[in-house]
Amino acid sequence: PSITEGSVPANSSVEVLLTFDPAGLVGGDYEADVVVTSNDPANPELRAYAHMFVVGQALVSADPVVFANPVFVGGMDSTTMVVRNEGNGVLNVTDVASDNAVFSVSQTAFDVAAFDSAEVTVYFMPTAEGGATGTLTISSNDPANPTLAVAVSATAVIAPSFSIDPDSLGANLGFSDSTDAPMLIENTGGSPLSWAVSVILGKSKTVFPEMRGNASNAGEVDAASSQTPGLAELNTPQRVMDDVWDLQFSHDIEAVSGGPGNAGVEFDGQYYYTTRWASNLIHKYEVDGGGNLVLVEEFSITGVTGLRDLAYDGQYFYGGAAAGTIYQMDFDSKTLVGTIASPQPVRHIAYDSDLDAFYVGNWSTDIVLVDRSGAVLNTLPAASHTGTGLYGSAYDNTSDGGPYLWIFDQNGTSTTPPVQTPNLIKQIALPSGVATGVEYDVVPDLGNGVDILLAGGLFISTDIVPGKVTIGGVSQSVPDGLFGYELGDAASGSSFMRITDFTSGVINPGDVGGFTVRLYSEDVDTMYTAALEITTNDPLNSAVVVPVTLVVGGVGVEELETIPTTFAVSRNYPNPFNPTTSIDFQLPQVSNVKLVIYNVLGQQVRTLVNERMQPGKYKANWDGLNDKGASVASGIYIYRFEAGDFNSIQKMILLK
Repeated sequence: PSITEGSVPANSSVEVLLTFDPAGLVGGDYEADVVVTSNDPANPELRAYAHMFVVGQALVSADPVVFANPVFVGGMDSTTMVVRNEGNGVLNVTDVASDNAVFSVSQTAFDVAAFDSAEVTVYFMPTAEGGATGTLTISSNDPANPTLAVAVSATAVIAPSFSIDPDSLGANLGFSDSTDAPMLIENTGGSPLSWAVSVILGKSKTVFPEMRGNASNAGEVDAASSQTPGLAELNTPQRVMDDVWDLQFSHDIEAVSGGPGNAGVEFDGQYYYTTRWASNLIHKYEVDGGGNLVLVEEFSITGVTGLRDLAYDGQYFYGGAAAGTIYQMDFDSKTLVGTIASPQPVRHIAYDSDLDAFYVGNWSTDIVLVDRSGAVLNTLPAASHTGTGLYGSAYDNTSDGGPYLWIFDQNGTSTTPPVQTPNLIKQIALPSGVATGVEYDVVPDLGNGVDILLAGGLFISTDIVPGKVTIGGVSQSVPDGLFGYELGDAASGSSFMRITDFTSGVINPGDVGGFTVRLYSEDVDTMYTAALEITTNDPLNSAVVVPVTLVVGGVGVEELETIPTTFAVSRNYPNPFNPTTSIDFQLPQVSNVKLVIYNVLGQQVRTLVNERMQPGKYKANWDGLNDKGASVASGIYIYRFEAGDFNSIQKMILLK
């Protein structure tokens, strides 16, 4: 109404203008009463009926459709087109037609309510390389625009093409021998080839003797229980393991590293690493041929100090200093690569290889799972995991019923007064975070009955004892100890076959890449079977299985080769080569062996061998890749062989 109140003189009238506004209304009938109240004693309220009919009209719109990523020729991709009705009447779409056969839609007729929208899936199925454009014509009852033209565009590329050589792998070895087999992956297609390899089946059976070292230390404890920690003398003789919680090894790392305060630990498949919680020192160890733990080097990383537990993702190491930061570290270059913010102080840390994320926590806090951006993916409540003094943790996706998180719990141990409580390795179910009840007290094995023992870092590995899963850690005591227990049998195939370098990569069109498989013979007169599964983005070879067979002979004299009496390394063969070449060498005694390839500028290109090896004859293969898995250019390369005091330098030529 134009006015809502006022007065009317006697015998007079006032005009009230009513406005009918259909804006924003859906088409249809609208009714109302106009109510007039006054001081008329006979008619204090009058009502007038009002009616409006709104004519509904559809109004169609849609944005251009663009496929953001290239699509392989012969493949298919899809995206969404949003068809909007901005009108007040129902939109009746009667057809959606494409003028280019490589584009199609999921539906061609549908209705859209007023002021609503509908999604239509648009498919792109290219038949040729290059850009593709077209028009999707939407026919509807929009009177102003009965045929709406929507532009669509996409790009097609030639797919990558995967091939592998060899396509099956077989070997015959003598007892306690090994061989390396290069697996060459070639991309003959037109786009980068992404690949990843894993072991999918096999069998193994092994035993392994335990080695222990000799036994002085101040470990870090929960501030709620001030303590001065200790460890039993490390002198247990060798024995054969075949049960869960058999002690595989125990070493005095205080003596080997040169001081107390060792806390965190990790194993990368070849070397052990421990941290000093009250300093910036990191120690790297290896086990020699006699089963003794040997210090390889002591180092620190600029910007990092006070590390506790460690984790390893196959490339970088991670840890925290009991604060809200996860450090990402390269232990080869000894640099800080980056940091990840954590909502919990990071005392213990474990890498979840399945989710590419990290379990972190501090003493008795909730354990949180954070991704590489710091986002929380899961929380394991303290009331569920029941840990009260957590120092180490390790992710386990090998045990039946898993995955699990194992935690190393100081469990209230105190020295004021000195009270040695059980220090438990405990199993936590994932993703619930509930303690399963499976736990093991390390104090009877590692404690000396006098000095306090405290839980330190924790790790899990399948690369220490062939065929077995090892759960290991640091005991903060007098002295500090590095130990490992048998947790169970390793996954099928892990004892006799291992991928020694790259498990994934990207190969450009026309290039060659790949990985190396090392086969081990552990049992006489045995045939091992396994398979490698390579997944790729080649649409015609998305999953390829390579069967693997290893036959191990007996130990008869006629099968044994004479142990070499001198060190020697051959010229590579073939030379020049493309894409692979082999280098034979022999060792008359147990030796630390390094075989490294350099370019003519003296820059390191690839480390083929860097390990302690038994006497014998060996063959190393180079596939023309550098340490990052990328193909190197044609040219002259130099390889340097070192074994004990023996060294040799040779030249080779790669021609592509």
